Amino acid sequence: MTTLLYDGSFDGLFTAIFEVFEYRYKDVEIASSERFHQENIFAEIHEVITQPDKSERVLNKLEQNIGKQGVYKLLKVFLSEDPDLENLILSAVRQSVKKAEINILGNYGLLYNLNDCEFFYPDEKLDLNHYQQKFHDEEKGYQLLWQRYFTKTNIVERKNMKLHIQHVPKRYWKYLTEKW
Repeated sequence: MTTLLYDGSFDGLFTAIFEVFEYRYKDVEIASSERFHQENIFAEIHEVITQPDKSERVLNKLEQNIGKQGVYKLLKVFLSEDPDLENLILSAVRQSVKKAEINILGNYGLLYNLNDCEFFYPDEKLDLNHYQQKFHDEEKGYQLLWQRYFTKTNIVERKNMKLHIQHVPKRYWKYLTEKW
């Protein structure tokens, strides 16, 4: 295993990530030199010198793959001071690079839900109305089930509108399934 030590800066972390890809490290971990405690005496240690140009290249590639929002989320992870933040960010970068390669090389898409998974090619027209209708029918079934449950458990004689309004104000009643 190789351990990359960086100076603890954001640019230093992305320089270390650049070197992971540059030197093709397979079994690697990244650690800040401030928080590093050597646990494995057989691990190879490589000290990373922060280079803004390498960091900028990684950030530009990430912006292409996951967008500015994705880079912003990685920054939030970096600022979270999680003990394993370096390896989390490295894993996210690896996934984004792998995803970009699949999209370029495979040239296919994937549509999935909890029950099934379907492949489609971007050149084909995808009929989303089919999926919307399927989920709409399932939602209607759940709403009917909830309405039956509500009517069976509701005791008309013990109805307390004042308490009901206190818990669920009238302005939200339009969103309640049992009020339809």
